[in-house]
Amino acid sequence: MTRTVAITGAGVISGAGVGRYAHHTSLRAGDVQFMSLRDAVAFLPFSSNGELLEEIGGATVCPVPLTNDELGEVAQLNKKEVRRMDRHQLFARIAATEAMQPLVGVDVSQYACIGATGGAGLASVFESSRLLIEGNRAGKKRLGPFDNLKYLPNIHVGQLTQQFGLGGPSHVHGTACAASMHAVFDLIRMIELGHVPGGLVVGTEAAITEFGIASFFIQGALGNGLSYHTDRSGFVMGEGAAALVIESYEVAKARKAPILGVITGYGESSDALQDALITDPDPKGRGAARAMSQALTMAGRELRTIDLVKTHSTATPKGDLAELKALHLLESNPVRLKKLAVTSVKSNIGHLLGAAGVAETVAMLDCMEDGILIPTRGLNYDTLDPSCAVVEHIMCTQRRDVNTVLCNGFGFGGTNASMVISAHP
Repeated sequence: MTRTVAITGAGVISGAGVGRYAHHTSLRAGDVQFMSLRDAVAFLPFSSNGELLEEIGGATVCPVPLTNDELGEVAQLNKKEVRRMDRHQLFARIAATEAMQPLVGVDVSQYACIGATGGAGLASVFESSRLLIEGNRAGKKRLGPFDNLKYLPNIHVGQLTQQFGLGGPSHVHGTACAASMHAVFDLIRMIELGHVPGGLVVGTEAAITEFGIASFFIQGALGNGLSYHTDRSGFVMGEGAAALVIESYEVAKARKAPILGVITGYGESSDALQDALITDPDPKGRGAARAMSQALTMAGRELRTIDLVKTHSTATPKGDLAELKALHLLESNPVRLKKLAVTSVKSNIGHLLGAAGVAETVAMLDCMEDGILIPTRGLNYDTLDPSCAVVEHIMCTQRRDVNTVLCNGFGFGGTNASMVISAHP
């Protein structure tokens, strides 16, 4: 990288908790609660009929256990403002406010704001469609003048630039589950080119909705979330948002900002195969390996010097194995590969889709700061799939120095992202 970039702010909200402290405390203790969709609808904007809920109500999810009104209270918004916002926008506001706290009083008029979301306002689209149909039947218009602002994918970014006075470029990425990592890379390139001194990256998702759950359920992608497990069956849908403030290292040092970590390398690739489903990864892991190799080369590292790999690991039979094969392509010595520490954050908080990359990066920053490795939930030597037993899987919370982490984020359509974060330049 031509310029070192520093992470100087972070915020997160997910089923593990609101804010970094609560989030990390839950991950350390391993007490994040998964539940059935049927139990979660008490605080979700879920408005479909009982027939659909009967069909998909048994799906396991990891929601933020707060209603939209309660999220509005956390975000210090009035009820009118809350009614004009989708759940994913409320999440973004909460995570970004925490991340921007260290910059209070700092001139951010030239800072960028880069967003990411896979589905934007799925609940609002469903509800607006229902109201429109019912309104037409009754001969009345039932849509509000701001309803379209709940599903446009860039509006959460616009709201944040307005809130914080961010006057630099504002972009949004929608590359499925790699989106928020691509947003990070977008900002890094702006900093490297000297276009901005820094910026805010926010990934947000609220896909525990009628369409979100039903579509993945029918596709067969949802399951128990038990990464690398002999009985793994697919991912658990999570929700929430995470935010990072990323600045030029020189800018951060000049104002004596606390530095949470530095991003020393990143890589991107595609591996959608012509003779496979668009949702399938390259079974040999070649695309993922290219992304990781680029990130490691840029960081000046080899895989065996990495303290921890935060894998994408969605607990699908194909995906988990393909990612481990990618690691094997980078480290062919089985003895050295067996010493490589690996963990799955999704096994603990579910899959946050477009927000997953940044949310899991925040979890890694907290692990680095605390000297803690969080385990892959539900994994032990008896339940580990023998075909996945090629690395050191973290199976219990343990103390260990974590100075360098390789973070992966892959998405439908064969899009891959990987980056190296370190405690020091």
